Amino acid sequence: MDDLDATRALLSSQLATAIAADPLAALPTIADLQRETAEHLKTAVRQASSTSSWAEIATVLGVSKQAAHQRFKDYAKDVSREIKSEHRAMKRARRDGDADRAALARARRDELVDELKTSASALRDQR
Repeated sequence: MDDLDATRALLSSQLATAIAADPLAALPTIADLQRETAEHLKTAVRQASSTSSWAEIATVLGVSKQAAHQRFKDYAKDVSREIKSEHRAMKRARRDGDADRAALARARRDELVDELKTSASALRDQR
């Protein structure tokens, strides 16, 4: 994490320099970074939610448990979409006679179902 902190500090310094030089030109890069970091944040929260409580996630984010859960409620929708996608891929592979591809899609679908169940159970236990 030290490398990551150093990279963040360097990026922050470079952004400050770019803003000072030409704030309008810096905006597209900052907006792109914001989108990318938001995706990384969603991914990290999703992975953390399988092993950590929403209270723990909220604490490291510096917000209340309710705020963290509200902010990332789309997590369940994203996982649900992935489950449906893998299920369709499994059905397509079966129709095509590709048992290996069907097995991979089914395994991934089952992993996602377990992930969703684990997160839902953890959330229920916290109430």
